[in-house]
Amino acid sequence: GTLNATNAFFTSYKDDTLAGDTNADADQTTPAPGDWRSIVYKAGSSGTLDNATIRYGDETTIDSKTYSGQLVILSDDVSVKNSLLQFGDRAGIYIESAAPALANNRLFNNTYGLYTRNIALPVHDNTFAGNTSYGLYNASADYTVDAINNFWGDPSGPRHSSNPGGLGDKVSDYVIFSTWQNSEYTLADAILILQLLAGIQTDYIPIDSLGNAPVGLPEAIYILQLTADLR
Repeated sequence: GTLNATNAFFTSYKDDTLAGDTNADADQTTPAPGDWRSIVYKAGSSGTLDNATIRYGDETTIDSKTYSGQLVILSDDVSVKNSLLQFGDRAGIYIESAAPALANNRLFNNTYGLYTRNIALPVHDNTFAGNTSYGLYNASADYTVDAINNFWGDPSGPRHSSNPGGLGDKVSDYVIFSTWQNSEYTLADAILILQLLAGIQTDYIPIDSLGNAPVGLPEAIYILQLTADLR
């Protein structure tokens, strides 16, 4: 099958932050990791997730085998970009025996940001932060994951025995992570916000880099200052 989704939200029905009180219980319930299962791209399936948000998922079992991620990818013909994967009870993204395209994603506050098995694949230009066990975990010693040019939640880079000063998310062995980015935000983020404000871009969900929604010119200025090393 095929799943293509742009500007889509996949989250707990208890999550009132996106569409209001969807389960009509006021504030009696709150979302939590593991509230629902997973989105699964099986072997032979295809699709693109662009500017999607996936929150509060868990894991899924197919043919008596468990895949521990709120987004499970078992197919090469999949692209995930510009998306947020957050609050997963297991992995934000779980990949096994497949090489999907991943770019400009934010994997925040999961147990594992990205979990890979039986595949050597490139993972570039993503942000890993607040993942409690590992930002990136490669379970297969026979395969190496090329994870250069990501941001690991701190300018010092990821935590690993080969990077003793790293204060960012932890990475496992069999991962190439040097060099890394020094900031979550890029010049492209500032340009997209400016395009949104000018009405040139309408399909982009902007990043609230200051945490004071709505997003506007101050966020664009802040990101420009970061990229110019003025902050």
